[in-house]
Amino acid sequence: MLPPALQILWVYPAYSISFILSCLWYQEIADCALAMRSEEPSAKARAISFRQWTRLVASEAYRAVLFLYFLLITLFVGQIPFLGPTISFFMLSWLNAFYCFEYRWLHDAWTITRRTDHVEKRAAYFAGFGVTFAAVGAFLPYFVGATLFALAFPLLLVLGVQAHPRRSTVRLPIFAAPKWLADLSTRLVVPQPAKR
Repeated sequence: MLPPALQILWVYPAYSISFILSCLWYQEIADCALAMRSEEPSAKARAISFRQWTRLVASEAYRAVLFLYFLLITLFVGQIPFLGPTISFFMLSWLNAFYCFEYRWLHDAWTITRRTDHVEKRAAYFAGFGVTFAAVGAFLPYFVGATLFALAFPLLLVLGVQAHPRRSTVRLPIFAAPKWLADLSTRLVVPQPAKR
């Protein structure tokens, strides 16, 4: 174990800087992978109107609330005896896979509803796709897991851009509870127009 002063003055700043740089590089990697599909520039490179921009901001705010609830539910489910940790593990698998595919979906201008529906209709595929990251997070110390995640994420991002998962026969409502909570939160925060 490193002394606390070394962690505060060296490890945490180095981790924070590398995390920020990685996020910037991930977008470049995604753009290159999308270019390999010989497609048009990413959605962020296209000119958008103010109305489209406000919708994008609202969608990303909703996405953040949705995933906050998803993570809180994952933590809660993990506390349930016997099956809870296993269910929580697979929930993290789905979330990690979602992140790997999200660059492509944003490029294709998919709504958050379409993205979550896509994962729910292919739950087995996405559980398997994200299981590597879930295992790294579950079984390794935090900084070791974060390092392996940062190294492997670009590869899985490229695979996510190129993959075409097939639809399952069964739809698993993975995001049903987080969507319900996010919708409820939105209705409480955003004023609804008066009915005439």
